[in-house]
Amino acid sequence: MATLPEISTLYSFSAIEIAQSSINSLQKTRRLANKEITKERVDELLAFLPLFEEEGVQFVDGWIQNAYPRYTSDVNSFFNQVAQPWWRDTNYLRSEASKKIRDFDFIRSADIDAIKTMLTTALRSERFGDGSWLWLLENGVIQAILRRLEILQKLSTFPAN
Repeated sequence: MATLPEISTLYSFSAIEIAQSSINSLQKTRRLANKEITKERVDELLAFLPLFEEEGVQFVDGWIQNAYPRYTSDVNSFFNQVAQPWWRDTNYLRSEASKKIRDFDFIRSADIDAIKTMLTTALRSERFGDGSWLWLLENGVIQAILRRLEILQKLSTFPAN
């Protein structure tokens, strides 16, 4: 039977080893999640760009009790797509991208992980503030994210389904 000092030696991992293991696991998870982003899935999101950039587009059909927006079917369909697991970033609260969703310079240089983080932030924002989707759409934030995704699609090779 092992003595106490021997057991502690067997199970002593440095904080650096544990942190590196966590980082490696997170990087592997992100690589696998990004593999699920296919050309077809990117196209599904990009199909909303012309709809959202149309002159005079309305994003709400009306208001519930004058306080809660009733979004159009296009807006609801877009955010239903964004809610799919391949677009979600489960660590979005820890990311700088979630803080920079309204920074158009940041959006213009975002990578696919930052795009996922910003889409997750946008999706969840309505839960914490009624009308936040409307603000993001009326101020061109969603459109800017989609334009950046369109550029990434041209520069990158997302796998086909």
